[in-house]
Amino acid sequence: MSDHKTAKDDGPTYEPHPKGQFAARCCDVIDLGFKVESFQQQDAELKDKTALVFRTDAPLREDGKLWQIGQEFTHSMGKKSNMRKFLQDWRGEPYTEEEAKAGVPLDKLEGVPALVTIAHKVSGAGNTYAIIAGIAPLPKKMLADAPGLEGYTRAEFWQTRKDEYAKAAHAFRARLPTQPASDPGEPAPDEPDDDLPF
Repeated sequence: MSDHKTAKDDGPTYEPHPKGQFAARCCDVIDLGFKVESFQQQDAELKDKTALVFRTDAPLREDGKLWQIGQEFTHSMGKKSNMRKFLQDWRGEPYTEEEAKAGVPLDKLEGVPALVTIAHKVSGAGNTYAIIAGIAPLPKKMLADAPGLEGYTRAEFWQTRKDEYAKAAHAFRARLPTQPASDPGEPAPDEPDDDLPF
C-alpha cells in the first residue's frame, strides 16, 4: 500500500516589499565585486557591481521590522549607465561630464533620504518580486517620515550573493589567457569633502 503524500510547489514564500511611493533612506552601499555577465549573445565579461539598500516607511512587516529594498547596479557613471540615471533622478539634477569623470563617492549616500516608487514584477518562474521603479529627492515636508538607520544590519542575502559572484568570477578568470601584470601607477588622492552627499 502506498504512503499518502502530496506534491506541491514549495517555492519562495517571502513577501515582496509593498507597491507604492514611500519615504526612504539609504541604509547601505554594498560592493558586490565582479559578476560574470553576457548581453544579447555577446561574449561574457566581468562587471563591477554595487547595491544600494533603502529602508522605507511602508507599514511594518509581519515580524515588526522595517522594510528594506535593494537595487543592484553596474558600477559606472557612463552617459547611458543605469547607475548614473538613478543617481541623477535621486539628486534631482544631472551630472556634468566633469562631475561624472571625477567620480561619485557612493559611501556618502548612506543616510541620504529619498522618495522611492516600488513596483512588482513576476519572474520567469512565476515569483513576484519588488523593484525600485523610480526615485526622487524627498520633499522637505516628508523628511520626518524617512526611517533612521538605528538597528540596521546587513541581510545575509548580500554576503551570499557576493560569494556567488566571486566564485563565478574566479572560474571565469581561470579560463582566460594569462595577461602580463601591469603597473597600477600612483593611487589617486582623496577628494576633499563638500556639502553635497553625491
